[in-house]
Amino acid sequence: MLQKVAIVIFLLLHCSMIGQIDYSGTWEGVITMKNSEHEFDYQLVLTQNGQEVKGTSLARLKGGTKTGIFDVAGYVEAGKLYLHDVEQRSPTDEKWCIKKLTLWLSDNQKSVWLGGFWDAKNYSSGL
Repeated sequence: MLQKVAIVIFLLLHCSMIGQIDYSGTWEGVITMKNSEHEFDYQLVLTQNGQEVKGTSLARLKGGTKTGIFDVAGYVEAGKLYLHDVEQRSPTDEKWCIKKLTLWLSDNQKSVWLGGFWDAKNYSSGL
């Protein structure tokens, strides 16, 4: 079963924005799961080279101690950032959902943030 969940807000801690959008930097925010009370603090640390993006993600269950760390990879196309989990680094003793993210950059002239959605086939297996 494919589940869609919303990514609430990512605040940009560091981003170089000369010319085309560069998603390199550290992004922090919250991800939520549709039809679930679970929320995760979420962090992306990304490096962009042309249209290619690589990095790591960290998801920590709010109010809990469960944390998942993944290598991520993706690309930029038509103003959107497409990322997917490549490999789960941690924890090694349980499987977490393998996510595909579709994100876009927003700028309200006071802050720059990412918003979007993520999909996962086995979203509940890590809880």
